[in-house]
Formats: sequence, structure tokens, C-alpha cells
Amino acid sequence: ATTLPVVPETPQPGLAVEPPPIPASVLREIRGRGEKNLSIAPSVVAALDDLCALAEENRFTIHILHAPVPETTLNIWRARKTLNDFHIRLGNAFPPSCQSVGMNDFFTMGSVPDYAMRNSDHLRRPGWTNRYALKLEAYLQPLTEH
Repeated sequence: ATTLPVVPETPQPGLAVEPPPIPASVLREIRGRGEKNLSIAPSVVAALDDLCALAEENRFTIHILHAPVPETTLNIWRARKTLNDFHIRLGNAFPPSCQSVGMNDFFTMGSVPDYAMRNSDHLRRPGWTNRYALKLEAYLQPLTEH
């Protein structure tokens, strides 16, 4: 069996992002993703239960962030109130005793342009994944200061 090499990488502030255009098929996928309902699998609910128990035991706060979403998908979700419904369902998926959940609307940092995506769920590489890594790094930095 072959394995892929794992190389630790640090986000690069000066790395350029990939420009438009993207294939029409990707744009269709992006629109289609916006039309789908967001669901929470039973295995995720079970994992959240376990995560809450760990958070209570070890006294840490759980932060839930959204993965990058293309503008078109996000606009459809907002128009259809898909995110509001999903956030309610996600909040209800946690056990009532779980007070350590930080629900953060990572979309306030901005969605990504449709052309940042290589398909409906994944950013183009390396520029757009790097840009997202920089945003994550900025979000996590104050959380890791002691």
C-alpha cells in the first residue's frame, strides 16, 4: 500500500489565488448544492454527545465553524432560510447539559466567490485553500493564547 506524504504547511500570506473562470459544470453543482436541505446524520449527533462530555470533563469550549461556501450557494441558503433551520437543528442536536458550545457564523468572514471552488464542496488549490487557512489561523490565534 502506498501512502501520501504528509508535509506540515504554514499558510502563506502572499500566495495568489486562482482566477476565474471555472467550468459550467461546477457552477451547476454549486447551484444544486444550494437547493439541497442540510441534514445532521445520527452519527454526528452521537459524536456531539461525546464531544460535549469531553468538553465538560476537560473544561473547554466547543466552536462550530462552517466550511467555505460559494456565494451562490450561500445566497440560496439565506433566501430559503436553510441556514436558520440548520442552526436550530444543530443546536437541538447537542444534549441540554452542553453549555460549552460556541456557535459561530463563520460566514461573517465572507463567503468565497464561486470561482474559488473546484467543485461544490472543495476549494481550488493551492491559493484558495491557503486563503481559507489564513482565515482559520486568524480565528484560532486568540483561542490558543494563554
